[in-house]
Amino acid sequence: DTAPGMIPCTLHGIIPGAVSDWNAENPEQRIERGDSILSVNGVSGDLTEMLTRIAEDDTLSMLVQRSKSRSQSPAGSRSQSPVGENNGLPEENP
Repeated sequence: DTAPGMIPCTLHGIIPGAVSDWNAENPEQRIERGDSILSVNGVSGDLTEMLTRIAEDDTLSMLVQRSKSRSQSPAGSRSQSPVGENNGLPEENP
């Protein structure tokens, strides 16, 4: 379940760019089809503004919710994981 006021942007595929670069550098924390972006650079609840932040901002900090099939892994992975960007590639925030 998402937090109140958060409208998820569910990913239907990954195209070349920051997310595919992140996936190549962080194979154990891949963002995949079915995952949802809940916020971008502090913006949530406004899908148009979230997409604008992705297109226009040089540095990204995203809150990503794993798809249900991925969040129910035996390792008990978190259902939501923050992702930031540093030097063009995202990294997990503490």
